[in-house]
Amino acid sequence: MAEEMERKRNIPLAYLTLARLYKKDGQYAKGLGAAIKAIDLDTNDFWAFELSGTLRAKLGDLSGGLADLNRSLEINPHPQSAIYLERGIIYLMLGDNVNSQKDFDKYLEAFPNGRDTLEKRIEEANKKLSETSVGVVECDDYIRKMRSCLFAHTPIASFTTLNASIDSMAQAWKSAVSTPESKAALAAACSQARQTARASLSGYDCEW
Repeated sequence: MAEEMERKRNIPLAYLTLARLYKKDGQYAKGLGAAIKAIDLDTNDFWAFELSGTLRAKLGDLSGGLADLNRSLEINPHPQSAIYLERGIIYLMLGDNVNSQKDFDKYLEAFPNGRDTLEKRIEEANKKLSETSVGVVECDDYIRKMRSCLFAHTPIASFTTLNASIDSMAQAWKSAVSTPESKAALAAACSQARQTARASLSGYDCEW
């Protein structure tokens, strides 16, 4: 009986270890799949939720990543990890500067020597935002909500392709903004696209 219980306890750990190895190797989709299996076997595994959240963010699923990191902190409110750095970066990418700064402060409180790491991660996040932001509020909001909705209903194996497709759309729109007139026209088009998506994807129960 004891051996059987120990074997079952170690199965989630095996998937968690595998997820970490995939993450280290840059195979984020496979890592996420392994982390989810660990969660399925132990729904109170805060390490698995933390890793899942980090991997989701790396694959472009910011809302899903935020949800998993929040769940990790619900289970373990006093983490001995850099989870506040990871969540702060997600908040930054989502445009929530207030909560991102709160998490960065918590990270530095736990890791006083982590300022260089923090500044590097913020620089990388801002570069990514600059590359993927259209610069039109209506369009950036639409893309953010579309990304969140589709990731919640897309197989993990397709995350990378989906994220690249959305980034390409953002780049195309960004290139189209050259004059105040074109910016206004694009804003109107994105508002209409959002309304259309709300209707066509109503069955997904997404937030628009």
